[in-house]
Amino acid sequence: MKLKNILIYSLSLIILSQPITAKYNSLTTQQKKNQAPLPSNPHPDKLVKHMNEQELCESLAYAKAVGNKELVLKIFHFLMTVSIDQDALKAYKLDLADYHYSLKDFEKAATIYEEFFILYPGSPEVEYSQYKAILCWFFLSLAPEKDQSFTHKTIMLIDDFLRKAKQAKYIDEAKSIKKKCRQKLFEHEAHVFEHYIKQNKSTSAQKRLDYIKEQFTDIDNINNYSNYLEKMLKLSQDPKRPFLIPFNLKDALVQEKTLSAKKSKKTALFFLS
Repeated sequence: MKLKNILIYSLSLIILSQPITAKYNSLTTQQKKNQAPLPSNPHPDKLVKHMNEQELCESLAYAKAVGNKELVLKIFHFLMTVSIDQDALKAYKLDLADYHYSLKDFEKAATIYEEFFILYPGSPEVEYSQYKAILCWFFLSLAPEKDQSFTHKTIMLIDDFLRKAKQAKYIDEAKSIKKKCRQKLFEHEAHVFEHYIKQNKSTSAQKRLDYIKEQFTDIDNINNYSNYLEKMLKLSQDPKRPFLIPFNLKDALVQEKTLSAKKSKKTALFFLS
């Protein structure tokens, strides 16, 4: 009976998977004619709280298909209350996390993904749930000039994930996300450095620069960035400094591109001669 409920749940999600109402209503009349009709409520005369597990699974697929978020969440609540099968509960929890993720409700999705891999560490879906939690926190992370708590959390999850992960597709993506997070943290520190030099706080700026050089050796073009920051620090200490210091990290890479272009030109002339 337990296996039957899981199978019905999975099949109902596939069979009743249709465009949501909002998308359906935005179609033209001709498109609606060519579009498969929205599914009908499988249990219109029954309250959710009175449904058994099988009926809840069927109603969940219907609620998702018509885009009724409130009903979807209500059904998930009762499914995880009435079910006593661990495999089914795992499927419901992961499906709930995926549902929040599809709505870009990343904080709720991340919380449930984390609950999943803590509760079911031996599950085949544990790497998937860890990867999706990483994505959620990464999407929640703020711009470099703002608080970086979520960026730090993302890196922490990635480091823990990479110690045990085996699936290459998740590992490669996690490493890529970590690189972006590290760049964001570096830019955050550079923003703090910029604040110090514009406030004429040379000592604090120098300490921040030393910290950047020590902690961000893994950043691409870190030498160019460090040289640029040193240049800006010296400029801020100059008695003839401009009233507004033109600080822009992108300028740190302009010189490298210019020199590369000159080098290529010299090389070309060498071969021509």
